[in-house]
Amino acid sequence: MDGASVFHTANHPASGAPSLRPRVTRIRTAGGGIEGSAQHRVSILVYDGVKLLDAVPAEVFGEANRPGANYTIVLVSPTGADVTSSIGIRIAVDDAAATEPAPDTFLVAGADLYPRTPVPGDLIEATRTLSLRAGRVASICTGAFILGAAGLLDGKRATIHWKAAHDRACRWRTGSCWSPRTGAPTSDCAN
Repeated sequence: MDGASVFHTANHPASGAPSLRPRVTRIRTAGGGIEGSAQHRVSILVYDGVKLLDAVPAEVFGEANRPGANYTIVLVSPTGADVTSSIGIRIAVDDAAATEPAPDTFLVAGADLYPRTPVPGDLIEATRTLSLRAGRVASICTGAFILGAAGLLDGKRATIHWKAAHDRACRWRTGSCWSPRTGAPTSDCAN
C-alpha cells in the first residue's frame, strides 16, 4: 500500500486547504434529517484486552446518526469471535476482519497491552487486511502501536498519548512523533 492512501483527505470547501472530511452536498430537511447523506461504514477493530474507552467512537458515530448522518458502525475482531475488554466486559463482535466489507473508515482501538507486549500476528494481519480496503485509516490512542506493527506508520507522523511516546520512539524510529499534550515533537523520537 502506498503511503498516500493511508489517510483520506479532500480539500476544505471554504479555504481549499486539505481537510479530513470529503466534500458532500447535504440538504437539511424539515424534519431535521439530512437528505442525500450517503451511508458511511465505520469498522472498529477490537480484540481481547481492548480498552472500552477506545471503543467510544462507536457511540460518537451513533449519536451523529440522530440528526441525520448515515453511519453504519460495526465492531470487528481478527477472527470474528467476541472479545473481552481490559476490565473483563464481553464485547459482541459483528464480523471477522477477513470477511468485513470495505469500510469507509477503519479505526483501530487501543489497549494497555501495547506497547508493553508484542502485537500478535493475527492482529497485525487483521489490521493490514482492513487497511487495504478502507477509505481512511486511523487509531485511537495506543492503537497506533498496532498500526505501527502492521507497517502503516513507516515514514509518517503519528500522534499518540504522551505517556506512550517513548515506547513508540523505541519501537519505530521512522517518521516522527508528536505529543498531543504539548503539541511539540517528543525528544525521544529525534533519535
